[in-house]
Amino acid sequence: IDVQPNNLQLQAGQSTPYTATGLLSNGNTVDLTADAGTAWSTANPAIATVSPVGLVSAVAPGTTQVRAAHSGIMGSEDITVTPALVLELGPPIIGQIDPSGSVTISLDYTLSPDGGSKQWQVPSGPAAVDIADTGPHSATFRFTQPGDYQISLTVTFPSGAVSDILAAQIAPPAPTVNLGPDIAREFVNGVGAIHLTYTWTPPEGILGPRHWTVTQGNPANLQIVDGPAGQWDVQSLGPGVWEIELEVPIA
Repeated sequence: IDVQPNNLQLQAGQSTPYTATGLLSNGNTVDLTADAGTAWSTANPAIATVSPVGLVSAVAPGTTQVRAAHSGIMGSEDITVTPALVLELGPPIIGQIDPSGSVTISLDYTLSPDGGSKQWQVPSGPAAVDIADTGPHSATFRFTQPGDYQISLTVTFPSGAVSDILAAQIAPPAPTVNLGPDIAREFVNGVGAIHLTYTWTPPEGILGPRHWTVTQGNPANLQIVDGPAGQWDVQSLGPGVWEIELEVPIA
């Protein structure tokens, strides 16, 4: 009885069909795989099991024999079970571009067994992603553009390959407004005017209605004149120290 395939290697958890072919004395052959008189078995069911019709299931790492017996004659073939390949990149990663124009995110993921040849790809996304392996189960991703990304990893072993896809959601930089450094001026009797400028990000944002608030000091002695976007004037009506807050909606 000829049992096939020959010297197969499976990962734990995988299954594959085997065949049993009877070699008759007259030189003919007969398929005994699903014959009612064929008894399938394995030498060590803890490593691999086999169904009554020759479907072999790998259970745990090791080497055993797949056997087919019929009419007192038995054929066998070795099978090697390797550890199951496991790769899990995890849930979507979420980040936000910082004021410098990028964001770097670290990822720890599950890979078993260790090793293999890794290939990272970005199947979809608004821009390229700088990817660096930082350990056997870790990597960093540097994004320079906001948007939705798909990042894939394929790890190839001698026994096969395993892949997974990671989603990334990167938000644009948080809007900010900067009134600049503190200012100090001397006016006669504290009366005078100052023309000032400020900046905001993102630079392409559209400034909506601006709201100025005197949060410290006597507001009766200070007038704020809102100018074109990025400009403002302060008129002091008397001596004092003030703290001014600006709220700027940015679309």
